[in-house]
Amino acid sequence: MSFKLFLPFLFSLSCFAQAEPSTFEYTRSMYKKVESISELKPEEFDLKINDIRAEIDRFVEHKKGVCQGDFSTVIIGDEVSKNNEFKLNKSEQELCYRELKALQITYINNLFNARKKYLDFLHVERVKQLGAVREEALKQLQATFDKKLPSKNSGSKR
Repeated sequence: MSFKLFLPFLFSLSCFAQAEPSTFEYTRSMYKKVESISELKPEEFDLKINDIRAEIDRFVEHKKGVCQGDFSTVIIGDEVSKNNEFKLNKSEQELCYRELKALQITYINNLFNARKKYLDFLHVERVKQLGAVREEALKQLQATFDKKLPSKNSGSKR
């Protein structure tokens, strides 16, 4: 087997071998997604927003579960607490919910602003289309009357 043929195979294996992102990386990427909403161009809003919303909604549901204590962590290395669940205490829960609320507020505000820009963009485009339709209707009307009216050059009677 030639090295040139083997190289793509190694590259594909290395892609599969990469570890999943940590919780912090995942959270950071979701914050970036929320921020990216405000940067969406109106022309691409309709194409991209559904995927972004689905990802953020999944994250919010997951984060709610974390804050509620639906997920547990096994503490490794401690024989006594090996099977015990570790849940957030009251102040950690409050902090978790505040963080989630802040993310959702930013998400709602960015989504509103992006949607508003998109609607403004659509409005301008539709007004342009309306103007074009008007111009075409006026041209057709003028052409119809030009055919029916006698031309000015053929001796008009007074």
